Amino acid sequence: MRELLLACLIALGSGYAAAVIPLINAEALALAGGAVSTVHGAIFVTLALAVGTMFGKITLFLGVRTGKNAVARKRAMQAEEEAEHRLEERAEHRSGEHVRRGWRAWWKRMSDVLMENLDHPWRGPVVVFIGGSVGIPPLFLTASVAGLSRMRLLPFAVAVFTGRWIRFLVIAIPAALAFHH
Repeated sequence: MRELLLACLIALGSGYAAAVIPLINAEALALAGGAVSTVHGAIFVTLALAVGTMFGKITLFLGVRTGKNAVARKRAMQAEEEAEHRLEERAEHRSGEHVRRGWRAWWKRMSDVLMENLDHPWRGPVVVFIGGSVGIPPLFLTASVAGLSRMRLLPFAVAVFTGRWIRFLVIAIPAALAFHH
């Protein structure tokens, strides 16, 4: 029991570190947690890892939201202008008058789509959940951009937690079964 508690505390801190430092791989931590514990232990270790990750991503989210308040206000004003501009572009594109080309234009459209979805009340948490569970879009990027969006903290935190815990369980449980059957 003491070993499990220690493993959970280590997973909690490691999850936080992995959430704010992209070089630390949380999936590798989940795999190691599953490999060195039973299925029961892997469930608790991945739970702690997901909680640590959630708090780390909340740190990013709030850091962007509060530390970059001026940028967020500027982005909100730009978003309104860009939304109007996108409507005009779509109308031009449909008429065949204007075609955007190049990877920069593609990246701009993708970031606009991400921001649009993160601003939406239910699509935003779904995007964060998918980023947390599947990894596309990357959760580090999604959490940072979400801080600029109108997304509320609680749906963001729930989406990060559930997405990450599911991902960690999918990785750790087979390892636990393979090493401790």
